[in-house]
Amino acid sequence: GDRNSLHAGCPVGANLTKWSANKWVRIKPHNAKGEWIENHPALKRHGYTGTGAPPPDPNACPVVFHNEAAVPVDLMWLHPVTGLPTKLASISAGGRSSQNSFRDHEFLVMQASEGGGGDGAKKSNVVRCRPPSDDYVLTPEFRLEPRGRHPAEL
Repeated sequence: GDRNSLHAGCPVGANLTKWSANKWVRIKPHNAKGEWIENHPALKRHGYTGTGAPPPDPNACPVVFHNEAAVPVDLMWLHPVTGLPTKLASISAGGRSSQNSFRDHEFLVMQASEGGGGDGAKKSNVVRCRPPSDDYVLTPEFRLEPRGRHPAEL
């Protein structure tokens, strides 16, 4: 394995259970892009035999949502099989949220509820992510409209 990740622990006593947890610390902002370092020592340790950076995933689809409505909203991802919404983020009035997603993933926004569960009365139309990226704005009329390179399926 990677010598930089070695660690040790105390033995577990008889009839006892050992618990552990990870605490991850980031030294860069969550949305910071990584940089390919040619001939990095970890490449050899992990068995990488290619040349150059791996090609980008053709199905990757970063998407940005801008809230121009006068109320906070919850950004919801729709499950591709069940269609059930899952809350991804809360977006304040005038705020934005960036998400890393994939081709054809569907989203909508809902007026934020008191408990933050996204079960408010107002819902937007559904939009679908199209690579290489998408950019949508929620209008005061509660419509998601494209700001990017192609028309959305509204």
